[in-house]
Amino acid sequence: MWDRFLRACRREPVDATPVWFMRQAGRYMEEYRALRKKHTLIELCKNPELATEVTLQPVKALGVDAAILFADILLPLEPLGAPFEFAAGEGPVIHAPVRDKAGVDKLRLFAPEEGLGYVLAAIRLIRKELDGIPGALAGDEGGAGDGAGAQHADHWRTQPGCVRTGNHGFSGAGGHACNSATSDAAPDSPRNCATHDDS
Repeated sequence: MWDRFLRACRREPVDATPVWFMRQAGRYMEEYRALRKKHTLIELCKNPELATEVTLQPVKALGVDAAILFADILLPLEPLGAPFEFAAGEGPVIHAPVRDKAGVDKLRLFAPEEGLGYVLAAIRLIRKELDGIPGALAGDEGGAGDGAGAQHADHWRTQPGCVRTGNHGFSGAGGHACNSATSDAAPDSPRNCATHDDS
């Protein structure tokens, strides 16, 4: 079902070119807004069943070519030792911001199952639902969400095992997590995961 998207990621011929539209589910999906009335963003992210449900909402409603894992780019901060919260009306608040080398030195490495086990569980559930691998985390981690990140991601997405070879610094946690959850993928399959923030 997801052959078109995966072939496009590898720059192989496709019958139609997939395009990426940034979306805010809270603005147009009634079913997402209903969940947000009952759960905070973090609760949705940390509950694999709920994260799977939100991930699949646009797939079922719109019939898109790929699913985007419902998560948040800040999730690795907590196991790294930099806890945060989403304050009402303010957005993310990092309680111990990293502003110098001393702050970086205080961060700790963690095993994916230890610190982001709920993300891995969601990926596995989504894969069962889709009978395939969700596609492409790298843009934000490749360059802090700017144009440079997108340029790096364009290259990474075409390389088998690209997230694994890109595991350095902050991106290491996310890359290891994705590869842990997709370890049974075929050797030539893109081992990528997509993240999505619908705050």
